[in-house]
Amino acid sequence: VMRREAGGASEPPPVRALRAEQRAWITARDRRCRERTPGGALWAEARLPCFREEANRRASELDARRRRLAE
Repeated sequence: VMRREAGGASEPPPVRALRAEQRAWITARDRRCRERTPGGALWAEARLPCFREEANRRASELDARRRRLAE
């Protein structure tokens, strides 16, 4: 939608901004989950619940933003 509204530009500023925001969120998510769960050889399995919780929270944030923009 953002690209269409920007006249088909390959990377309009809102898309670049959202991409940068999402990359920062991933870095922060990884840090938070690393702090909350033990490391070790099977760290991914241990962090899965944290990743799920963080992803659900982020999806809710993005959905709320999308609804506000649609108004």
